[in-house]
Amino acid sequence: MIDPVREDEADPPSHVATETVLDDNECYRLIYRESSQRYEVYVKQAPKAVPYKRHGYKWSPIGAEKHLLREAFEDMVAFDAIAPGIPAKVVPARLMVAYGKRTRGVSDLRDYNEGCGSAPAPKGGVRKIMNDLRIPGCSQVAQMDISRAYYSILFFPDNPEVPVPAFEYDGRPYHYVRLPMGWVHSSRILAQVVSHALPTWPVKSGAYRSVYADNLCYVCSDEMKVQMEEWMARDRQALQDRGMWIKDSAVEWLTETNTLTILGYDLRRQGSRTMMYVRMKPLPRAVRKRDLLVINGYAYDELFVTGIGGYKALLSSVAMAGVPADRKKEYMGHHLEPGVINLSEKIKQKIVTAQGKGVMWAPRLGEPLMIYTDASTSGWGFKVMQGADVLARGSGRWPKDQRLWGMPTKEAMAALRGLTSIPPSWTEMLPVEWMTDSATTLSALAKISRGGDVPAMNVTFRRRVAEIAEWLRLHAKASSVKVDTKLNKADGLSRRG
Repeated sequence: MIDPVREDEADPPSHVATETVLDDNECYRLIYRESSQRYEVYVKQAPKAVPYKRHGYKWSPIGAEKHLLREAFEDMVAFDAIAPGIPAKVVPARLMVAYGKRTRGVSDLRDYNEGCGSAPAPKGGVRKIMNDLRIPGCSQVAQMDISRAYYSILFFPDNPEVPVPAFEYDGRPYHYVRLPMGWVHSSRILAQVVSHALPTWPVKSGAYRSVYADNLCYVCSDEMKVQMEEWMARDRQALQDRGMWIKDSAVEWLTETNTLTILGYDLRRQGSRTMMYVRMKPLPRAVRKRDLLVINGYAYDELFVTGIGGYKALLSSVAMAGVPADRKKEYMGHHLEPGVINLSEKIKQKIVTAQGKGVMWAPRLGEPLMIYTDASTSGWGFKVMQGADVLARGSGRWPKDQRLWGMPTKEAMAALRGLTSIPPSWTEMLPVEWMTDSATTLSALAKISRGGDVPAMNVTFRRRVAEIAEWLRLHAKASSVKVDTKLNKADGLSRRG
C-alpha cells in the first residue's frame, strides 16, 4: 500500500538537486524526486475557482448503484488520494457510475477538465501502440492493470491561484492530493511515470511491452512465455519500489475462456489462433443529420479490422450534403428525408454485419503475406492475408476532388494506401506479395525498374507510382504479382464507398 501523505508533504516541497523533470509544458510539470522515490505533478492551467456551496448540485454523488460510489470513495481513502476539507481555490466535481466493460464508480471532472488546456499529445496514438504489439509470431498476450498507480503520484497546484478538484460525499467535502483518475492529463502522466520507472528490456528479447492508459500490455511467442512471466514480475517489483501499488490479480493472460480488451478492441483465443475484433456499440437510428455522424463515431476501426471505412465515408457524405460551412451546427439538427433514413438503415446494417468479422492478431513467422489492393470509381480497398487467414481489411471513399481521376491513378493510390497501412514489423520480418489487377501500374513499375521514366500520364499517377517503386525498393522481401480481377480479394471492399 502507498505510504500516507506526511504532514510535511501537505504543501508542495521545495525543489532539491535530486529531482528529475520528466515533463514541463503549459498545462503541468511532472518531476521525480530521487530522495523519496516519489513522483509529483504540479497543475499550471485550470478553470476559474468556484465558491464552495454546501450540498450544491455538482457536489453530490450521482448514480443508482450506491455501493459502487462507496467502493470508489473507500478506494480513494485507502490510497490517500483525497484529503478532507476545502482549500482556498477549488472547482466542484462529483462521483458517478460509469458504464463500460465493467461498471464502476469514477470521478466526474468534466468541468475541471474544460479549463486545463491540451498538453502535447503522445506520438502515434492507438494505431501506433497496437501496431507495435502485433509482432509476427507473438500470439501470447497479457496485460497488467496499473490503475492504482494513479494514486502514487502526488498532486499539487503550481501556485496558490490554481484551484484543485473537490467533491462532497456523505455531507463532507474532500479535495484531491493524488493524481485523480478522470483528469484530462492523467493517462498521459501515468504513462510517462510508468515508462520512467520500468527497467530496460534486452533489445532482442522476442517479446514486447507497451504502456497505454492504466494498463501495461505484453506480447510474446509461445516459447517466450516463461521468460515473459519473469520479466512481468520484475516490472511489477520495479513499480512497487517507486511507491506504486499493484494488486495480486492485476495480471491477465489471454486464454480461450478469458477475453482481453485493449484500446477498444477485443482479443480472443480460438484454438491456436489469437483473433482481434472491434468492440461493438449499439448504433442509433438516424433521424437527424447529426445522427449519421454519431453512427460514424461509434463504428470506429483504426486498425482496419472490419473494412467499414467506405461505409462511414458514405454516411459522412450524406450528412454533409448541402450543409454550408458556416452553418454546420444549425444544419446538423435538420431532419432527414425518409429516403435518406432508409439508406442510412441499410448502410448501418452492413456496418453491423462487417463488425462481426475479426482478423488474426499477428501473422505467423516464415509464411508470406499477400496484400490485395483494388480501386473502383467510388472508392478503394485492401485486404492482407496469410494463407486463408485475414490480417487486415480496409476501405474508403474518394474525396470529391479525387473522383474525376482516371482509374490508373486510383489504382496506384489504392495500392499505396494498402502497402503503407500495415504494421512495419510485418514487412520487415516477412516476405510480402502485393497482389493487384492494375496492368497499367505494374507496367509503369516495370519501366522504372529497367531505368526508364514513368509513362507520360498525369502528374499524380507518376508521383504515386514513384512512391510505390520506392516502397518496393526499401522492402527487399516485397514483390508484385498480377492477378485476375475475379481473384482480387479486395474487389468488394473498394465498392463499399
